[in-house]
Amino acid sequence: MWDGWYNQPAQLRQTPIQTFLCPSDMKAPQTGWLNGPGCNYAVNSGPWLIWWDHSQVCPGTFRPNLETTIAEVIDGTSNTIMASEVLKGDDNGAQYLPGEPVRNVIPSWYNHGDPNTYLAPTLRNQPVQPYIDNLNAWGIQCQANRGDHLSNNGWNWMGANYTQTVFNTIVPPNWQYPTCIAENPPGMASDRDGAYPARSYHPGGCNHAMVDGSVRFISNTIDLPTYWALGSRAGRESVQAP
Repeated sequence: MWDGWYNQPAQLRQTPIQTFLCPSDMKAPQTGWLNGPGCNYAVNSGPWLIWWDHSQVCPGTFRPNLETTIAEVIDGTSNTIMASEVLKGDDNGAQYLPGEPVRNVIPSWYNHGDPNTYLAPTLRNQPVQPYIDNLNAWGIQCQANRGDHLSNNGWNWMGANYTQTVFNTIVPPNWQYPTCIAENPPGMASDRDGAYPARSYHPGGCNHAMVDGSVRFISNTIDLPTYWALGSRAGRESVQAP
């Protein structure tokens, strides 16, 4: 079951796994939601903004409640992102830190009932720039609303959802705007529709593990359609990982 992780014994959920922790990030406070011990690595759901449902449409390497086989990674294992880095929150509602998700009204141009509206435009043969402009406009709104943020991101290595162990590639690594989550979407507070970028405290970008097991440092300034292509497993784009 998708929700089985938070019903597991606390002794298991709260056990830290050192290989899941990045030394450049702070220690998880373990004072709030489920007292998770921390996790700085997340799997890739691809260039779109949903996690909770629509598994069949999800373009990334990982999908909720649905396995992905190597044969389904049509774009090639060396050209498809498997996982990357995320940051932990500090359980302090009075202080915003990078990576802490900011709640905001999801833009009207997204329709949860039509998951295709959440896909990167290159996967729908739609113009790229209007989509980027809309994402940035939403990011600006979230930037202005940073006071309304959650601070429990990156705590639970067992949490198979956004803010915990899943990210998407709809916006670039270390996006200049806050992690944006929908205010009134389906799902729990930690798996709402939104832009959940890879984030790290490394200068200039984030480490990304590809499906073939190799690791690439991807810059914050990567061309966004290229990043979308690397985030999708079967978009049939012609691209080489940096």
